[in-house]
Amino acid sequence: MQKTSVSDIWTWKRWQPDRSMDFNSWFVKGDGANLVVDPLEPDSDDVKQIEELGGVDWVVVTNRDHERAAKTFVERFDAKVAASALDADELSVIVTQRLGADEAFHGWRVIELEGFKTPGEIALFSPAHRTAILGDALWGDPAGSLRFMPDAKLADPRRAVLSMRRVRAASPENVLVGDGVSIYECGREALGRCIDARDVVESLIVNLDDVPLHERSGPGDYRCRDGEIGFLLGAERLGSRIAHLEPGTTFCPMHWHTAEEELFIVWAGEPTLQTPRGDVKLRRGDCVAFPCSERGAHKIRNDGKTMASIIMIANNNSTDACFYPQSNKVLVDPVGLIVRSEPALSYYDGE
Repeated sequence: MQKTSVSDIWTWKRWQPDRSMDFNSWFVKGDGANLVVDPLEPDSDDVKQIEELGGVDWVVVTNRDHERAAKTFVERFDAKVAASALDADELSVIVTQRLGADEAFHGWRVIELEGFKTPGEIALFSPAHRTAILGDALWGDPAGSLRFMPDAKLADPRRAVLSMRRVRAASPENVLVGDGVSIYECGREALGRCIDARDVVESLIVNLDDVPLHERSGPGDYRCRDGEIGFLLGAERLGSRIAHLEPGTTFCPMHWHTAEEELFIVWAGEPTLQTPRGDVKLRRGDCVAFPCSERGAHKIRNDGKTMASIIMIANNNSTDACFYPQSNKVLVDPVGLIVRSEPALSYYDGE
């Protein structure tokens, strides 16, 4: 196996003369479990290296045509098999875990794809590695680019293009493919070029009912279901999301941004806006702007009796910092660092 530039991920491959490209397999060393994804038959050196890395706990199959040498790993390492629920019954090996959309699997999130050659096509995304692993949903061909397989191999080419936006929405830095040459760095941009090359005008549009939602929760009443709109559409400078708050829940602590000005539009319900100047109940159609200063400090909670839904829009700015005045914290966004904002230090403190 060859080590990749992504930490804890190795690859082994086989050249396919008829396709003029490599077929790739992936080994992922995890804290709790080691995975192989779409494994080809390993040679003796591959097996030895895998044994030295702790063996294999799980085989992940991204589609029923990529079962490949899964049986070898089941028999040699007593590995279990995970595959999409829609493809699981088509495999010759026993599937221990049937994976569904947005399911968490040993540090990876399952992204369900539609319109490809099998109904159970999935991708995996790791936020920690900023990496997506695809089967043959996309080919890395020519090297340095991504493309869809020929339309004749796709169940529904239009749906395939639209569902690939879910992978782009994850903003992967690396896109590892089963067929061809993978993309290391600038993966999101490569996915965007691939999607745009198909000239599917509907890729510019998403209905709020179709935005994938994720549960987020913190201590106390901090809970919501929200989904990214802008990332799904491929927006570069404008961020947007939809957030749904059940009665009695709060979206996030009071905060204000230094470089990202926000606009909230109440889509449903009667959420309460909390600011340092007081609280006010909002209603459907209300629009609220939050400037980049202490004057823009805000917090949204739902004191109503029905679901509250809010569309949140802001400019994306990689230099942004976020202040939390009620808890004396500051988030330095470019590095994801949260520190206390008080007491303030002098320039030479600690020198």
